[in-house]
Amino acid sequence: MFKNYYPLVFLFLIITLSSCAASYKSINPERLRYHARSNDSGIVFSYKYDILKESGNKKYAKKEDRANLQLVAVRLYNGTDSSITMSENITLYSGGLPISPFNTESTIRQLNQNTALYLLYSLLWLQIGSCNNNGCKSATLPIGIPISIGNMIVSSTANSNLKNELNNYDILNDSIEPGETAYGIIGIKDTGFNPLSVKYRE
Repeated sequence: MFKNYYPLVFLFLIITLSSCAASYKSINPERLRYHARSNDSGIVFSYKYDILKESGNKKYAKKEDRANLQLVAVRLYNGTDSSITMSENITLYSGGLPISPFNTESTIRQLNQNTALYLLYSLLWLQIGSCNNNGCKSATLPIGIPISIGNMIVSSTANSNLKNELNNYDILNDSIEPGETAYGIIGIKDTGFNPLSVKYRE
C-alpha cells in the first residue's frame, strides 16, 4: 500500500544528506601555484590564500569565515647555511605587522564540523498514508535516524581527513635543512588578504 511512497522517501533522504554534512577534499600544497613571495637573508617564502574554497571545501570555508580565520598554504625555501624551524627562526608579517600563526590543534578545532549537532535529525519522522473505499491508513517512518547517522559518518570522516592533512603539513616546528624546500598549511587571523612577508631570525 505504501510502496508508491518509497521513491519520495529516498528522494527526501538524498536531498537532506546532500545539504548537510560535507566531505573534505585534500589541499595538497605541493601541487599549488604560488604567485606571492618574499625574500629575506636567503629565506624564500611563498604563500597562497583562499585554499579551502579553491579546493572545493565550501563548508569548511564558511567555518573559516565565521571563525575569523584564514588557512594559508606556504612554501619555504631555506637558503641559509643552517637548519631552521619556522617557529624559532621566522617572524611572519601581515601588511607590515608581525603575526603569530595559530597552532595546528587550535586551527583544527575552529574548522571542525559539529558532528554531534546532526543527532537532531534523529528527531525527524515522516508520516505517509493513503485512502481507499475501505478507509484510510497511515504509517510513521523514523527517517531522521538514517539521516542523522549518515551525516555523522560523513562529518566525522571529513574532520578526520582535515586533521590528518593539517598535521601532515604542520610546518611550524619542522626542521628545514639548508637548500631544502618545505610545504605547509598554517592558520592565521583573518587579515583581509594582506600581503605576507617573513624576517629571518638567527
